[in-house]
Amino acid sequence: MRRLTSRVLQILAPLVVLFATAAQAQTGRLLGGGLSDRMRGIAGVFARNVGLQETPLSFVVARVIFMFLAILGIIFVGLITYAGYHWLTARGNEEKVRKAQDTLRQATWGLIIVLAAYSISYFILAYLLGEFGTAPPPPLTGGAT
Repeated sequence: MRRLTSRVLQILAPLVVLFATAAQAQTGRLLGGGLSDRMRGIAGVFARNVGLQETPLSFVVARVIFMFLAILGIIFVGLITYAGYHWLTARGNEEKVRKAQDTLRQATWGLIIVLAAYSISYFILAYLLGEFGTAPPPPLTGGAT
């Protein structure tokens, strides 16, 4: 099974690189960009009707994605802390130590995946939002905006 998975990944990895290059060649200007203009107009009308500051829909979507990833990051840091606490309080019980180590390993991988997802989504959204003529989304900060 492990060999099959390895072989499939060896075949799919170059294909991902080739298709990513082709997908980046499809720009909004080439396709007309009409959908983004219409969505921007709808977001502006809605914001004016409810008395909100006009914020492009793309920024709202970007902030929702980043908030979701930040919450996942907090959860995984909490799991790492939880596993560390259980490891420290295992008092030599091998079963508890093994369980804490497994939780710690899984939480660390989860945090790595969340950080990678944050980096990839920031890069993609910055590219897409820059493509439509607006600045990339601002990073999340600790204070309220």
